[in-house]
Amino acid sequence: MTMQIKHKDTGEVLFRLAADTLQSANLYRTRLRGADLSYANLRGADLRGVDLRDANLTGAILTGANLEHPLGGLTEKSGGIVLILLAGGPPVGYLLFPALAYWNLGLGILLAILFVVVLIAPQRRLCTHLERANLTDAILAAASLRGVNLTDAHLAGADLTETNLHHAVLFGADLHGAHLIKTYLVGSFYDERTQWPDAFHPRMHGALYLSAPPRSRGQ
Repeated sequence: MTMQIKHKDTGEVLFRLAADTLQSANLYRTRLRGADLSYANLRGADLRGVDLRDANLTGAILTGANLEHPLGGLTEKSGGIVLILLAGGPPVGYLLFPALAYWNLGLGILLAILFVVVLIAPQRRLCTHLERANLTDAILAAASLRGVNLTDAHLAGADLTETNLHHAVLFGADLHGAHLIKTYLVGSFYDERTQWPDAFHPRMHGALYLSAPPRSRGQ
């Protein structure tokens, strides 16, 4: 049996899956922008790197689903190295790579640029995109949304019990009435537009307040 995932507005078939259920489905890096996944059973599905911008996931079950950044902690570590090199300039590069000082003074900077191109630039492309996605009342309990972009996503009433939102981007996200019991928010990012449940204090849970960069708004 073949399942079809269609666009919520046009009805265009975005993806075909040779299965009778989406539970535990492998949708790694699938383009599902604007997909209609309302009330879909995506329990335990591999959704790493999936483009779900503008998708309708109202009432979807994503318990135990994996939506985290496909490169995991690799880009976080390499990103830290790049920041050190770029912030400290050639002197820091020479301390980390002493041989460069005797070979070519420009190699320290060149190495930093290569790190950006090879390891950091692909991060945005590989990131799981849920910008403006409708996740109202979705069940995301124990799901991994580590590093996921949830800018302007609708999460009102969503079950985020024990969900991993480490390094997730929550700029402008609507979390009104969301269940944030034991939700891991350490290192997640939010701005002045992010809406939280009443009496919830994100900073006490490790979330970081940032002003959203202009290009992240409305994308």
